[in-house]
Amino acid sequence: MQRLLPPLLLVVTWAAMTLVSLTWPPGEPFAAPLRRVGGVVSALGLLLSVKGARIFRHVGTNIMTFDKPDKLVTSGLFAWSRNPMYLGFALCALGGAVALGAMSAVGIAILFCITLDRWYVGFEERMMRETFGAEYDAYCRKVRRWL
Repeated sequence: MQRLLPPLLLVVTWAAMTLVSLTWPPGEPFAAPLRRVGGVVSALGLLLSVKGARIFRHVGTNIMTFDKPDKLVTSGLFAWSRNPMYLGFALCALGGAVALGAMSAVGIAILFCITLDRWYVGFEERMMRETFGAEYDAYCRKVRRWL
């Protein structure tokens, strides 16, 4: 699991959601207008993740999940959320599940979000705390994990 990077897990999640939405269970529990909203939320989530990645590139910091962090980014999107890229991935998956119109897809999206929160964010927060100590703790008191 440690080698599975979050963007790849998002692609796997989307593939699984698409497969189950086509095969099990039949039916469309979400009305067409809600499905369109889900599509918009999914696209906005993807844009949020891309914007977060661009901020990392702009400040010249490491974006790789399992590598040691080298800079504490607290500006831009990171002044509002400690994890805007993961928030974007979560919105992309949840919005996509609604857009696909299957409750089974929503279940997969929820599992994806739990994995983001418990595995990836948990790991990164431990690394950030080890690397930046009190500075990171102060940032955590000021900025929420998600929103």
